[in-house]
Amino acid sequence: MKNTVKAIALVLFSLPLIASAAGKVATGSMQVSFVVKESCTVQATTTTAAKTPAVACQLNTPYQMTRSADKAAASSSDTAMAIRPESGAQDWTITF
Repeated sequence: MKNTVKAIALVLFSLPLIASAAGKVATGSMQVSFVVKESCTVQATTTTAAKTPAVACQLNTPYQMTRSADKAAASSSDTAMAIRPESGAQDWTITF
């Protein structure tokens, strides 16, 4: 009986500590900085015959452009209302 009373008393005395610790959120802060070493812009061009994108990098970073092959549209009822790119449009991949 004495052990049961001691266990109940211990639990009752520790409940306020457990309840107050459960609602708290640990927070912290740290200082972070970063430096952008290169910046490139890619724009679509309409003036050139090949319609290749125009790439301009601040520090003349090397890049490679590849064009994907045109894909034929499937002739099913699901694709009848699909949005298709304009005729002659191309997909380009630019790798820096």
